Amino acid sequence: LDRLDSLATMTRDNAAEMVIIYFSGHGCVIRNTYYIVCHDTINDDLPGTAIEGSVFVDKLQAIQTDKMLILLDCCHSGGMYNAAAPPAPDYKAADVPFVPDAIVAKPNRAIISASAAAEVSFATEPMSVFTYALVEGLAGMFFSPGSVDVDQDKEVTLFNLAMYLRERVSPLTEKKQHPQLNVVRQGATTDFLIARYPKGQQKDPLFDAEF
Repeated sequence: LDRLDSLATMTRDNAAEMVIIYFSGHGCVIRNTYYIVCHDTINDDLPGTAIEGSVFVDKLQAIQTDKMLILLDCCHSGGMYNAAAPPAPDYKAADVPFVPDAIVAKPNRAIISASAAAEVSFATEPMSVFTYALVEGLAGMFFSPGSVDVDQDKEVTLFNLAMYLRERVSPLTEKKQHPQLNVVRQGATTDFLIARYPKGQQKDPLFDAEF
């Protein structure tokens, strides 16, 4: 929370070009309140040691930036916009975890969540399924050899990263987890650039351990 506050202070007078917020951990719903569960959260004191969804949103809204990408690798994280998802017995989808459009109310604000509202996000080795695919995508592993001239830049953009995550995570979890992309409606969010690899696909292995 202190770090998010510092980002808001740093960008108050001069907006950042792009801010990326990444969280990998747990998400839970208690009495229709969504909490981001951190490494030092105490089960018996969620309000005091976890991050309530509405508080997280307020912190994000205070950051001034031309482009913002939020990556949430936690259970039920798609619930913030997928109110039509079949509700789990212990929560109402419309309330989980945040008020619809609270974060993406400005152009070029995007959220990629690891799972749909009623889904959990699976952990594995060497890291969670979503983060494993995310590292591959950010490294440009979805480039098809020979599909682009070797002299051209190879770009990782918002939409091709989101599509790669959806197509990669679903089969790895036997179709039990489906990453979600949420952006401003009516085309206000563009397919902005996240990374560029002039030499194309990475040749070195990304991980020391096999999935």
